[in-house]
Amino acid sequence: MLSPKTKLVSVVHTSNSLGTINPVKDIIRLAHEKNIPVFVDAAQGIVHSTIDVQDLDCDFLSFSGHKVFSPTGIGVLYGKAELLEAMPPYQGGGEMISSVKFEKTTYNEIPYKFEAGTPNIADVIGMGAGLNYFSSIDQKGAHAHEKALLKYAEEKLSAIEGVRLIGTAKEKASVVSFVIDGLNAMDVGMYLDTLGIAVRTGQHCTEPVMDRFCIPGTIRASFLFYNTFAEIDTLTEGVKKAIKLLKG
Repeated sequence: MLSPKTKLVSVVHTSNSLGTINPVKDIIRLAHEKNIPVFVDAAQGIVHSTIDVQDLDCDFLSFSGHKVFSPTGIGVLYGKAELLEAMPPYQGGGEMISSVKFEKTTYNEIPYKFEAGTPNIADVIGMGAGLNYFSSIDQKGAHAHEKALLKYAEEKLSAIEGVRLIGTAKEKASVVSFVIDGLNAMDVGMYLDTLGIAVRTGQHCTEPVMDRFCIPGTIRASFLFYNTFAEIDTLTEGVKKAIKLLKG
């Protein structure tokens, strides 16, 4: 797929709908062999993996603040300095300029060149608190716990008759996506909600993935370090109740 026409490779680090962790380091290496820059969407991966932009050697990387216990509507965009310096600002406003004259405008240095006007100060402070908290926990222990939760959830759910897991890659984050034969994912999700069980349902903004599996959507359960095995037991029993009720 990489050709002289390829200007940029954009790839997700971790799939939000399947939990698959993509081999981004290999993708970046292959792209760089052809002098193609790579943008990594780490919104899902940032909280489930240890990500080092220097180790990946990615050219750009972004993630959402609310994925790391921060307010919504804010996030982080990383870019290599030489690329950011070569790019023009995408909007004008205070502080993104060094000097303004009728003859010529000189832009400020990075990152100020891309931070026009008054920023979202309150949420930036909130994101800082979220990132400080996330950085303070035992990352290695958290990831190990999430892997154990994933293994347990997959075993428990796949043992239920009529349940089929969607997305069984070897390298996965703690996300379990599944369908139930003969049942609509949204109906199951709404019933689980009445039991106090929070799942997401539908296409998860990845309709081409659903088309690939020839399904209309999935039920998705996501786990983090604060989740417990008992909660997975509750989910499993809820799914059994939903099958019994909805299939009559």
